[in-house]
Amino acid sequence: MLGTDQTLGDPAVELGPIWLVGFTRSSGPAVIALEAGGLTKVLIRPSHVPGETVALRGQDCSSGRALRFCYGPSRSACRDKGAGVTVQKVDLTGLDDTGYILFPGVGDYRLWVTLSAQQLGGAVVDVRAPAA
Repeated sequence: MLGTDQTLGDPAVELGPIWLVGFTRSSGPAVIALEAGGLTKVLIRPSHVPGETVALRGQDCSSGRALRFCYGPSRSACRDKGAGVTVQKVDLTGLDDTGYILFPGVGDYRLWVTLSAQQLGGAVVDVRAPAA
């Protein structure tokens, strides 16, 4: 379910110590619009400062395939086949991290955050085609 991040009031999903920002509504199920080529801009905003480095992971609920994350390189670099990583390290320094989650298509995706082997938070995100 969606909430509102504490910093700017944007619709966001809280995954333990981080917020994922970039959703299409402010309440109800977490829905995000798929962008062209599957690259979908999602802001990572730490909610607990300072702290450890946590790992953000995701998978397609229907196939179990791991999602890829592309934070740091340019959008064009993220389009390259095999770009990104399956485990996105998030340093809880208090700085936002803008990048892309590479969703292969519409559907449900599970996202979760861990520290060592402990899961700190998770959610299912509904990725839909953009409104026409």
